[in-house]
Amino acid sequence: MDNAISTANWSDRYLTIPYIDGGRDIAIGLDCWGLVRGVLHQHFNTPLLKDFGNIHADDKANMTKAYGQVKKAFLPCSPIKGAVAAGFNGRLLIHVGVVVEANGLKVLHTSSKHGMCRCSLRHFERLFSHVKYYAYQQGEC
Repeated sequence: MDNAISTANWSDRYLTIPYIDGGRDIAIGLDCWGLVRGVLHQHFNTPLLKDFGNIHADDKANMTKAYGQVKKAFLPCSPIKGAVAAGFNGRLLIHVGVVVEANGLKVLHTSSKHGMCRCSLRHFERLFSHVKYYAYQQGEC
């Protein structure tokens, strides 16, 4: 990342990327996991996490299973820059985003209904029965 570019500015660039179910290419479009894994890799120096591109956004059971595999590389945390925000309804994972700094902490996320957006933590948390935040453990994956 160019040091002359502020954190808020790099996340601004994501706001025009279209939502595509299974999307993993920033030039074509991203889904919520494609966004999270790309942002973590490009801006927070994590390894490129497992793809899971075959799991569709409406397949919450398999999303939850995939989450169980990936969360082993993360530790629960409070909201911090680079944390994954995982939204649940009951035990099912519904949606993920990534915490960014943009005039305060925000969650950058994308969905088929609303497209790419950056919202307050409070707004994101109101969308689900509960939200968990996770920080990547260095050396795990």
